Formats: sequence, C-alpha cells, structure tokens
Amino acid sequence: MVNRNPATRLLLAASAILALGTAGCGSGNKVPSATPQGTIPLESVKVGTPESVLQEAILTFVEDPKGAVGGKKQYLSRNNNADGGQYVVQCQNGKAFSVQIKYAPGSVPREVAVETMKQLFPPEVPPQSKVKEKFPQDFYWFGDEYGAAISYIDKSKQKVDWVSAWVKPGGSRATSPSETDAAGQSEKPESDG
Repeated sequence: MVNRNPATRLLLAASAILALGTAGCGSGNKVPSATPQGTIPLESVKVGTPESVLQEAILTFVEDPKGAVGGKKQYLSRNNNADGGQYVVQCQNGKAFSVQIKYAPGSVPREVAVETMKQLFPPEVPPQSKVKEKFPQDFYWFGDEYGAAISYIDKSKQKVDWVSAWVKPGGSRATSPSETDAAGQSEKPESDG
C-alpha cells in the first residue's frame, strides 16, 4: 500500500536525495577518528591526520618523549601493522606532517613498500611528479609539497626497511628530516630549468 500523504512523500524524497548524495562519499576523504576504546586502525593514519586523533588513540599510539623537538611531537605505534612495521608519526601545528613505517628488524618487498607509501598520503595529493633513485634510498615527489622515501637494505633494491611520507607546511618543495642519503647529505629534487 502506497502512502499518498504529501508530507510523507516529501520526507521520503528528501531521504532518498540525502542517501544518494552521500553514497558517493568514500572513506578516502574521511578524517580518521579514535574509537571510544582508544584505538585507531594503523592503515587509516596518513599525512595530515589531526594530532588529536593520535592523542585519543591511547591504546594504539604513545607520545615519544624524545621526539618533542622544536615544536614538533612524535608518536609511536604500540603495535605493528600486518607487514610488521611500526609507525612513527611526527606532528606540528595540530597535524601529522610525516608518517614513517619502520620494519626493523625485518623488511618488506619493494612492491609492498611502494603500495604502502601511496596509502600514507591524503586523497588530494597531486600525481607523482619526480623520482630520484639512488641506493640506499629512492625519493619521490608529488607536486611541490609532498614527498616520500623508501630505504633499501640490499643493493638489488628488493628489501625495504622503512617507508616515509611527508608534507612540507607552507613551503615550495617537499623535504623531510629523513630525506638524507647514506652519506648524510640532504637530497633535493633536481631543478627542471
């Protein structure tokens, strides 16, 4: 039996429009939040995650007292992800600007590391614009503000011991404290001009 009441039809139409309007919203744009139990899935932590989420996820993350330098705070995951990596998240001005995953004492295959690196960025990251391959680290740039690095433990570049992604706040080029080569020299993207 169909209800012919105009108010009911209007309510049903508004509900349908609301449902259709939100159906396209994927979890990619969703800001992660800690559960009431104080946990957060590690794979939801990305560059740009609000620091408050890490502070609320007391069972997943702990503030590193040695990581508070120059207005920055560092958080360590208490557990490892499915691939055995521990998260190290650096925050400043209320947001994560660097997410690093360390696979010590083990490693992961290069393919896993590259996919993991891509997942550490928010959905609005520009396409990859530059890459510099150099042992023991490869550096990637995504536009002028986002960067990433993969560190290898073997010359064949098949075993990765850490992956890092970052955003440079208010800058014109992505750099990171972890963006150093084996000799301790800062890596910089080469100029196109």
